Amino acid sequence: MPVWVAVIVGVALCLFETLLLQLLNIGDFALQLWLPLTLWLAMRKDWASSAFALAFLFFPIEWCAGGRLGLVSFGLLLPFALVRLSGLSVGAASFMTHAMMGAVAAVLHGLSMVLMLVVFDPESAIIPAILWSLWKAAVAGAVITPIFLRGMVRLEDWFLPRGRMSGARGR
Repeated sequence: MPVWVAVIVGVALCLFETLLLQLLNIGDFALQLWLPLTLWLAMRKDWASSAFALAFLFFPIEWCAGGRLGLVSFGLLLPFALVRLSGLSVGAASFMTHAMMGAVAAVLHGLSMVLMLVVFDPESAIIPAILWSLWKAAVAGAVITPIFLRGMVRLEDWFLPRGRMSGARGR
């Protein structure tokens, strides 16, 4: 899939999550759809375009998250780097692996945000809130990540080159 499509999907997901939570009047919980998006970008073959897409998505993610500027983006760097170093691909990992990756990424995301706050603002009232919501984020990550990654694989299939026999008879 081209990088520009991944960026458009990322921005659309951020806006969708924000609108959904506003319409349902849910203020204490976020789906954090940027976490599975980060995992999917980390598992792509092309490292440079994935890193570029994630860097481009930092502003829309921060805008939709509504916290301190740079906090959520900083938290995404650790899961992205660890999954990238693991060498996993979306197709090679199972449903259960995706669920565990989502939960672990959510916990790492929260802990890296807490670490940043402890270093730069140790008196912050956000630290206990992040720590208290880690279990909710882990559960949401475990549920949403496999579904999201399966959807992204199907979206990627639309962009695969097809030969002359493509279409109804070629499948």
